[in-house]
Amino acid sequence: MATKQQQQSAPTPARPKSTNGVINGTKAGEGDSRIVVIIYGQGQEKIVSVFASVLGKPYRLASGFSAVGAEDHGTVIGVAAADAEVDIATRNKALVVAINSHCVNLGMPPDVRLSAASDYEFLYTEQPFFRRDLARFIAFTLGQISHHEALITKPRTYFISTTFPDVRTALSNLDILSVGSDAVEIRVDLLKEPLPDGTFSSVPSLSYVGEQVMLLRQRTELPIIFTTRCTRENGRFPMDNPELYYEYLYRAIQWGCEYIDVELWLPEDIRRRLFEQRGSSRIISAFHDFSGTFKWPSPQAQSIFEESRKYGDIVKMITIINSMSENYELEYFRSQIKLNNPDGPPLSAVNMGQLGQLSRALNTFFSPITHPLLPIVAAPGQMSAAEINGALSTMGQLPKKNIYAVGSFHFAPSAYKDRAAIILSNSGENAASVIFALRSLNIGKIYTVGFKALGPLASGVEPFTSIESVQRVDQPFAIISALPPEKSHLVQPLLRHFSNGKEGQNGAGLGKVFVDLSNGPKKGDPIKVAEQSGWTAYGVADTSAFTTVETLRLLVGQNVPYSFVRLASGRGLY
Repeated sequence: MATKQQQQSAPTPARPKSTNGVINGTKAGEGDSRIVVIIYGQGQEKIVSVFASVLGKPYRLASGFSAVGAEDHGTVIGVAAADAEVDIATRNKALVVAINSHCVNLGMPPDVRLSAASDYEFLYTEQPFFRRDLARFIAFTLGQISHHEALITKPRTYFISTTFPDVRTALSNLDILSVGSDAVEIRVDLLKEPLPDGTFSSVPSLSYVGEQVMLLRQRTELPIIFTTRCTRENGRFPMDNPELYYEYLYRAIQWGCEYIDVELWLPEDIRRRLFEQRGSSRIISAFHDFSGTFKWPSPQAQSIFEESRKYGDIVKMITIINSMSENYELEYFRSQIKLNNPDGPPLSAVNMGQLGQLSRALNTFFSPITHPLLPIVAAPGQMSAAEINGALSTMGQLPKKNIYAVGSFHFAPSAYKDRAAIILSNSGENAASVIFALRSLNIGKIYTVGFKALGPLASGVEPFTSIESVQRVDQPFAIISALPPEKSHLVQPLLRHFSNGKEGQNGAGLGKVFVDLSNGPKKGDPIKVAEQSGWTAYGVADTSAFTTVETLRLLVGQNVPYSFVRLASGRGLY
């Protein structure tokens, strides 16, 4: 067994609430309690320390899965790919979760055996490396965040389908394309993989698709819907090999795609296997009918819903209609489904074509939308978010709301759990929102400088009273300055003090956040000092953008990417 290197202690997250191995309704800091083992490629040992930093845990390298034991709970373990091949098949799946991390700069595809034997697979690039992408991937796959639980509470949700043959074409405009969307669909069947002879592959390879998913995930904060649409349902995937669908859809689960579109025509065994193996992903059970003979009041419609819900977290039914009245028949069907299945899966149902556009405005869950910048629409009659919202506004369906939000930060929720934080402020009133935000992240002890928390804010909050009291504090995870701009420089000694080699070995504790909420001319540059001292630093422009994103999401139920808001608002004067 490999010798363990010195570690910094870290809390073990609570066990997940699960059913048949599926993580459900987890809260911040909770999730998969198994030991995280990261498989890394040749010369890529550093990725293990980044995983550990994002999770707020220490790490060590081991000689194989046989060198991992129950005593490793709370530690991230790294195993070289060559060593993992030897004994990954014999690993204790109840004890460890295996994540195959593969740098695409080393070539594609990853080792097929390791990909198949691992629970998840993280594809990344060395330059540029997106830590936000990793934080989102690990927090989702380990069940620490659940996009679905938040989406099902929204009054309306939309997703946009990227109909490009190569998602690289969409990346420069993705922030604009996805305004108003709650998820982004990658149409795998529409991807066109170029071949050496100048033609295109009839079916894009898993290697090509994996890179496409990676590129898309690096550039969007939204959940990804992975879709392989067949030729019969307005797609390009062949229908003569159902196992091909399973291979691609299961790999999408391993890649951490939040939603997997599974067509209802696929054999029940494949649909059942995907549903049982879905991990934290959600299955969209999809039915499309282009015959023009489908009727919503028919027993067939009810039968299709019942079959879809067997192996689906979401039921999707899309049809072609011949008259305007069929929109009202759909709405009656939708109302009956809600009445008779109050605890059932959400229903996303629309009618295609120009006659069915009313149903697209009336559908409330995962309405598919398009955008003028897309090369083609994914289905006949698709509307943009602006067009749907315009129709809803005309019908009086977008009432005004006044809701206030607090943003959060590019780490996994478990990284904040039970960690210390320091707040600097000249009054408790200015620090109140900061205390609230930290508590919502399950932060541990909160220390204050410049004020004393009173009343309901005082619980778990302790003021610094002397230099000695500062020196007694272990490495804090976050320092937030709510000082006025003329006093913002007073935080700099704390930033330097808590950066004097207290991270421990092997990168434990490297994840540290500094937030400067002051706005105006300052003495010195706290942000620069923080970055030079190893902190991840945010200024008031960053927090304002985060708050704007959350406010828009809650105020009108629309998602606007953070990067888009940041770009639109500029860098600010200070």
